[in-house]
Amino acid sequence: MKPAQSLVAFSIVVLLIACQQTSGPEGTITQKEFLTISDELEELFRADLLPQFRVNTMVEQISSYDTTGGNNDGFSGMYSYQRKEDGKLILADLKGPGVINRIWTATPSEDTIEFYIDGETEPRIKIPFIDLFSGQNFPFINPVAGNEVGGYYCYVPIPFNESCKIAYQGSRMYFHQIQYRLYDENHPVVSFPVDWSEEEMNMLQKVSNFWNEREPFTVPYLKEFYPDYKEKSTTFSMSPGESKTIFRQKTGGRIVKLEIQPSEVYSGLNKDLLLEARWDDEQVPAIFCPVADFFGYAFGNPSMQGLLMGSYEGIDYCYVPMPFDKKAEMRLLYEERPDIDQPSVRITVTTGYSMKKKNSFEGKFYAEWKREINPESGKPYVFLNTKGQGHYIGTILQAQGLRPGITQFFEGDDSTVVDGIMRLHGTGSEDLFNGAWYAVPDRWDRAFSLPLHGSLDYSVPYSRTGGYRFYLTDKISWQKEILHTIEHGSQGNKDPVDYTSVALYYCDTPPEKILQPETALRVVNLPDTLIFHPILLNVNVGLNMNVKYSGWEGITITGNDNGRIRIDLSELEKGRYNMVATYILHNKGCVFSVWQRQKKISENIGTFSSQSGKITSTEIGEIQINDFYNSVTLELDPPAEGKELKIYELMFIRY
Repeated sequence: MKPAQSLVAFSIVVLLIACQQTSGPEGTITQKEFLTISDELEELFRADLLPQFRVNTMVEQISSYDTTGGNNDGFSGMYSYQRKEDGKLILADLKGPGVINRIWTATPSEDTIEFYIDGETEPRIKIPFIDLFSGQNFPFINPVAGNEVGGYYCYVPIPFNESCKIAYQGSRMYFHQIQYRLYDENHPVVSFPVDWSEEEMNMLQKVSNFWNEREPFTVPYLKEFYPDYKEKSTTFSMSPGESKTIFRQKTGGRIVKLEIQPSEVYSGLNKDLLLEARWDDEQVPAIFCPVADFFGYAFGNPSMQGLLMGSYEGIDYCYVPMPFDKKAEMRLLYEERPDIDQPSVRITVTTGYSMKKKNSFEGKFYAEWKREINPESGKPYVFLNTKGQGHYIGTILQAQGLRPGITQFFEGDDSTVVDGIMRLHGTGSEDLFNGAWYAVPDRWDRAFSLPLHGSLDYSVPYSRTGGYRFYLTDKISWQKEILHTIEHGSQGNKDPVDYTSVALYYCDTPPEKILQPETALRVVNLPDTLIFHPILLNVNVGLNMNVKYSGWEGITITGNDNGRIRIDLSELEKGRYNMVATYILHNKGCVFSVWQRQKKISENIGTFSSQSGKITSTEIGEIQINDFYNSVTLELDPPAEGKELKIYELMFIRY
């Protein structure tokens, strides 16, 4: 070990010994003299700490977003660094004390990234950028750091007491986000350790084990932090128009577990079962939204399987603590819908709770549900706009485009204004949820859940997607107010969309009003026109056939006479559709026809032309989608001028 490193390691040991937390009078906490990396790691699995306010701190984010308001959020690298220094790109130059809580990118590289801590002339961390996320280099281990749904993320904290400068040795940096928290000089920090102590390594492993556990919130875990923990289960039936109280307490305490089953009760296009919660004597409910939306369903189907909330093996679960001062009531409501026949349902609810009262340094939990169909052009969609002291801990979003085709409305950036100052600005909608590259195979192309984030759904035909993200160490604190929004469309908020969101937060002030989940807002939108773009087509290729994907230009099918490829359409809802094929005329074009099973539904269609590149559309005819008919087959028929068929897109219009 170098002498300078020995001195740093010795200083850390001394600080760790000197900085043990002391207990104040009951109902208060005493601020630690020094914030350590163990404190930060502990918050990554201590859900019981979520309600606690942070004081004298500021959360900000540096990102590669296009500061002109355009969509060049990292594509060219123009806005991806602050300055050049000694041939390196300086991504951030932070003045502490503070801690980096989250690093994200869509474009990792083998180039080296360096972290200069507290003015040191040698980097304390020097590593290939990709290895912040690969899990191959301690302490950046999976799943606290990793990649999925197209994005690369790192939640290993990097604390610094005086400063942190991040330098990148590559010639160009593309997409990135660096979220950090700064404290005032009265809140010193123990900087990132050169050599990790046994305690620190154990804490990191505990986080990793917890995140890897499928069901970590066991009764022993809950009793560790709530010694008086109790739970009760009840099973009951509900008919339309009825309500059922599932939790009521007339003394202070907190709900720390909520499980409702079976999930299938809340599935479907009509979201008529609602969850309502009220704390103390507040006039406005803290929670009032469809059960399906609260637990992260996607367009009527269970999807989210996050660490804190979601749906798994038929059980909807929430382990977000909900403290209250003197009383609480939670109930389910089954709203009547006069135009359809609604069945009675049988439900089992388990609630876990503690009598531990809400402290003055904790906020109450709120979940603000919203749905906005075709938001006003020129204005962003608002997740949350509220006042008081609080912190933001989660977003659940279902995003439906109102124009058929690819989900380009998801190019929009998120923006967070804290106490009147824009502190965080994102680089694209899926980036907010630690993802990237929608409509790209094996990236943001389907539902996929990780502990703190994931994709709820992705469908080009339905032009819809969605995501979720929970904030633990990176929770966004505010002292007076917060405005958290997202663009619909790449620029100017011009794309017509249908957004449904749940904003999760703690606050000392209840909301003044909330959106009522009225009947029309509880119906999943099913578009009448659906487009299958070849980039994500699920095809079965016949003998002596070849399919070449050409990105946004479609697919090229090559083969012998009477060669066939079958295209899976099981994503479509059952019903009758008019099919329209859009293809490219060119000098190698063949003749093709369309079949459903052994039934030919089109005439022979020629695609040969001496004028290459001309796109044309042809109405194919009616197809059926049901349990037996859920695909179409394209056949290359003789006679043919050529052997290639270039398909640009397939459109299906519901009757």
